Amino acid sequence: MKDITFKNIEAENVSMPLTFYGTDEHKAQLIMKDTVIKIRENSNLSELVRACHFSDIILENVSIEGFLGDCIIRTRSHGNVELRNVKCSVPESRYVVFSKKDFDIINI
Repeated sequence: MKDITFKNIEAENVSMPLTFYGTDEHKAQLIMKDTVIKIRENSNLSELVRACHFSDIILENVSIEGFLGDCIIRTRSHGNVELRNVKCSVPESRYVVFSKKDFDIINI
């Protein structure tokens, strides 16, 4: 897999982060364009995207409604991140946060 692209999507009742992992050898690309994401009321999301081993994450013309989390993207590795015309309640300085801590991934 080289990339995952979401275009012209309206996602409702989102209650879990998108977990996006490549590998050291095969770094993937995530693109979201012209997308509306509506977070489920009373959800406990601290980030919208969890990412590691990526080449690019590009969000363009993305609206995130009802999100009260800490950041949009939490990452454990470095890659190119571009956010263009992103609308949400998170301050721009908190759009991307680097984490040294492993992510907790829970099966549901």
